[in-house]
Amino acid sequence: APANANPGDEITYTLNWQVTGNMTTLAEVMVSDTLPLEVDFVSAKAGTTNVGSYDLATKTFSYNLGILSETDTRSGSITMVVTVKADTLVGNVINNTSKIDAGTGKHDDDQATTTVVATPYFNLSIDKSGPSEVKVGNNIIYGINWSVAGNIAADGVMVIDSLPSNVSFVSANNGGIYNSADGTVVWQLGNVQPGASGSFELIVSTSGLKDGDQVINNVIIKSGSVSAADQVTTNVTEVHISVCTSNCGGGGGFTPDPRVKLEYNYPLTKQMGSQHVETITVTNTGNVILTNGVVSVDFPEEYIKFISSGTMPYVYDATTGKVTWTLASAIGVGANETINVTIEALKGKDNVVTVVAFDSTEADSTTSGEEDILGGEPVPSVQIKYSHPVEKTENNQYAEKIELINTGQADLTNGKLAVDLPEDYVRFVSADIGGYILDGARQTIEWPAINLAVGGSYTVNMIIEVVLSGEITPQFVYAAVPTEVVYDSDQADGAQTGNENIACSASCPTTPPVVRGKVTPPVVAPAATTSNEVAEVCPRADSCTGCGWWVWLIIVLLHALLLFIYWFYASKEEIKENENGEYYIIKGNMNWFLPVILILVIVFLLLVFLCSLQPWWALLMILAAYFLSLVFYSAMLKRAGMKYSPFLPIIVTIAVLVAYLLCASWPWWVWVLILVFYILTLASYYLVIVKMDVKNRNYWWLVPLFMTALTGALLMVMRLCQCNEVIR
Repeated sequence: APANANPGDEITYTLNWQVTGNMTTLAEVMVSDTLPLEVDFVSAKAGTTNVGSYDLATKTFSYNLGILSETDTRSGSITMVVTVKADTLVGNVINNTSKIDAGTGKHDDDQATTTVVATPYFNLSIDKSGPSEVKVGNNIIYGINWSVAGNIAADGVMVIDSLPSNVSFVSANNGGIYNSADGTVVWQLGNVQPGASGSFELIVSTSGLKDGDQVINNVIIKSGSVSAADQVTTNVTEVHISVCTSNCGGGGGFTPDPRVKLEYNYPLTKQMGSQHVETITVTNTGNVILTNGVVSVDFPEEYIKFISSGTMPYVYDATTGKVTWTLASAIGVGANETINVTIEALKGKDNVVTVVAFDSTEADSTTSGEEDILGGEPVPSVQIKYSHPVEKTENNQYAEKIELINTGQADLTNGKLAVDLPEDYVRFVSADIGGYILDGARQTIEWPAINLAVGGSYTVNMIIEVVLSGEITPQFVYAAVPTEVVYDSDQADGAQTGNENIACSASCPTTPPVVRGKVTPPVVAPAATTSNEVAEVCPRADSCTGCGWWVWLIIVLLHALLLFIYWFYASKEEIKENENGEYYIIKGNMNWFLPVILILVIVFLLLVFLCSLQPWWALLMILAAYFLSLVFYSAMLKRAGMKYSPFLPIIVTIAVLVAYLLCASWPWWVWVLILVFYILTLASYYLVIVKMDVKNRNYWWLVPLFMTALTGALLMVMRLCQCNEVIR
C-alpha cells in the first residue's frame, strides 16, 4: 500500500498468501481483510478475475480458498482496491490488517499503514489598482499585487500586463520586460512557493489622448492551467477653466463650488510579510482650482510599514506611521493627482484600518480602507498515531505505541495524554514513560504536563494484557473493541480510536461457534464498478445457534406426517365411467388440502422464528411451490382424461431457482443432492402422468416423495447459506 494518500484517492492493497508445511490435505483456508472505517471497498481480483466476497455490515472481505490438497497451488496474490472517504481528516493513519486462517487453527496476519495527506493544490490571485481619472497628457501609474496560496509550489508563474493600443509604455519595475510587438509587459516569477506574494509598478503615457477617452488595462497571472486576472478602467479628462464673460459684477454670475474626490485602492487581504502597491487618487470635481494641496496616509504602524513612494517629495514619520505629500502644483478643474505607495504587512489581524486625507485651501476630503492581514496568529495542531495489533487473544500480552506530533505552527503547553482502555476486555500492564496516573477500575492512564515544541514528538510504549471480564457475555470473538487515545493542551486537542478484534481462550462458550445472519440486503455496487463485479457474503450473527438439530428433526417429522396425510387421501380410489361406458378406478381425493396447509404453516413459523431463516419471502416461495405442486399433481391424478400439463415441472423449477439465486455457489455434494431429487421428481412425474396408463398408475406416490425430499434439501441449502457455511 502507498505511504500517503489523499481524501478520495484509491488505495491498492496486494495480499500475497502462501501455505507451507507437510500436510497432504489442508482444511478450508480463508483469506480475510476487515477494512478500516476510513475506506470503502471497490474490488478484489486474482489476476483479472473478481474473487471473494464483501460484507457491507462488517466491512469484511473474505476469500475461501477451499480445501487444499497436495497437488493444489498453495500460494497466490489478491489485488484489493479501496477508496479513501472524501471526509477523512488530513493526518489520519489508515491501518489495514489482512489475515489467513486454516481449519487447523493456524493463522497469520500482516498490516499496511497509509497516512492521509492534504490534496495538493495552489491558487493564484492578482489585484491591480490605478486612478479612475487622469488628465490629458499625464502618466497613469498602476500598482499590481500578486500572491500564491495552497500547499504546493506553482510552477512557471508569470504575470502579463496587456497594454491597450492608445497608451505607450514608460517603465516597469522589478524585472518587467516590455514587448513592443504585442504590447505586453511580462514578469517571469518561475516556481513560487505557497504563501509568497509581491508587487510591481507599471507606468504608461496617455500622450495623444483627448478628453473623454478611456484606458482599459488588463493583467493576468498564470501557472499552467491555473490563472487569475484583474482590470482597471481610467477615464481621460481635460482641465476645464471657468471664465466669466458676462454679468460678472454687481453680485451675479459665477458661484464658486470647490469639491474634491479622494480614492484609495488597496488589496482587501494581505499576507503577513508580503509587500503591496497601493494607489491614492485625488480628483478635482468642483469648478475652482485646488491650491496648496496636502495628501496624508496614516498607516497603523503595528501592522503596516511604509516602504517607499514614486511620488516625491514626502515626509514619513516612522513613530506614528504617517506619510505626507505636499503637492507641488495646483489641481485644475477635472484634473487629478495619483500617488503610489509600497507597503509591507507586518502582523496578522482582521479589520486593519488605514486613514487617507486631502487638505487644500479650497476643499478637504477623508477616506479610509479596511483590510485583513493573514498569518498573524500561528495555527496549532497535533497528530496522534496509535499503533496496536488488530487481532488479540485472551490471556496474551501485547505491545502498543502512541506517538504525539506537533504538526502546527505554535508550541503546545500544559498537554495531557489520556488512554481509555476497554476495562471489560483489557488491562494496563506497564509503560516506558513514568509519571502516569492509573485508574485501575476504569483502566484509564494519564500522562500530565506534556509540552510539545513545533515539530516535536512524544512517544509512549506500553504493554497491555487481554483479560476478559466475567461481566460480559461469553463469545468466541468480540469485534471492534475500541480504545480511546486523547491529547488535550491549551492550544490544540486531538483524539484517535483504535478498534480491535479479541478472541476468547479460557472463557469461550461451550457451544460451537456457529453463527447466522441475514442474506439480505444485497450489496450495492460502488460507483467505480459494475454490479457484476460486486461479491457478497452472508452476514454472520448469533441467531444460527438457536436453530439446533432438534428443530430440524421436528421439521423432518412434520414433512413425513404431511407425506403420509397426502398419501392417505390421494390414494383413495373412485370408480369413474369413460365415454365408452367403461368403468375404471382413479385416485386423487382432495381431503388432504387443509391438514397439509396447516403443517406447512407450522414449518414456516419454525424456520422464521426459531431458525431466523431469511429472507422470509424466499422461504414462503419454496413452500408455496411445494404446495402448488401437490395441488396440480392431485388434479392430474383425479382428472384421468386430462392432457399432460407442465405446471408441476415449472413450479418445481422455480423453487430450485429461488434457492440458487440466493445462494449460488454450492459445494459439489449440494449440487448432487439438489440435482438428484430434481431429476427424480420430474422423471417420476413424466412416468406417472405421461407414460403410465390412466387406469393403472401404481407408482404415483413417487412424485410427492421426491418433491418432499427436494423441498427439504432446498430448505437446508438456505440454512447453510445463512450460517455462512455456503458462500454466495
